[in-house]
Amino acid sequence: MSGGTLAIMMIAVVIVIAIVVMSSAAERQRAEYLETWARERGWSYERERPELTYRFHGTPSGRGVPTPRPDTC
Repeated sequence: MSGGTLAIMMIAVVIVIAIVVMSSAAERQRAEYLETWARERGWSYERERPELTYRFHGTPSGRGVPTPRPDTC
């Protein structure tokens, strides 16, 4: 590899790492904001609740166990 190619690859790696770090920081800040907002209203905020996927059927989760409904087509 030439020196120029290596330099471009290193710059690309630094940019990707910077994007990942900034994205992580933004997500952490968003979660903190939502936790504060919920706490002020007497609620709680949990970032992930995978068990809810199987509690509700259809859109938007659509991964739960389907339950036949006689009142739908």
